[in-house]
Amino acid sequence: MTLDSCKFFVINFKPGGEGFPHYIDKEYTPELPTFNIHTALPELTVFCDHYTLRTTVDNLAGDYYPLDDLASDEMLSLCSALSVDYFNVPLSIELSDGREVSKHYNLFYLKKYLSIIDKDKSEYEIDDFITDDETVYCSKINRFIIKENLCDHLFFCTDIGKPVCSSDFKERFTKQGLVGIDFMAIDNNYKYDEWDN
Repeated sequence: MTLDSCKFFVINFKPGGEGFPHYIDKEYTPELPTFNIHTALPELTVFCDHYTLRTTVDNLAGDYYPLDDLASDEMLSLCSALSVDYFNVPLSIELSDGREVSKHYNLFYLKKYLSIIDKDKSEYEIDDFITDDETVYCSKINRFIIKENLCDHLFFCTDIGKPVCSSDFKERFTKQGLVGIDFMAIDNNYKYDEWDN
């Protein structure tokens, strides 16, 4: 089944309220491997089987924190149901006040990196600072036309450096009562500027 007739959405974290902090101070034990999430994941063998996250926030209540690479078990179940290609590592979380979090969380990384912009039909500017023969890195997009025959439900979009999902993913996320993110449609009104994001 292809999803080219459906809308796709940029995923953004939705901060505000208890459990949805603008910033999560993080200290991992053991330390996480160092890598650039915008390029690709490192070899998965460099990750440990489990991590402990110590943070100064009082609560976590969202199901997906894309800026912090955290996802609840419920988010993982949704991704598995839609055959999303991802990698996760279980987490123990120690909050600042000693309370336990209400959900079980994991480190969460999308394994599929896709450039979805139709280079012939879209209006965009290339980021001259980053060069790659295979991938387009956009500094600005005034008209974003998505390639045809796209059939993935959730992936890391290299064109804008953010996760993008299908309308099916969005509908299921909302219907299942999952929380913590906003969905911005990639439509005629969508604009991207790397300095505004």
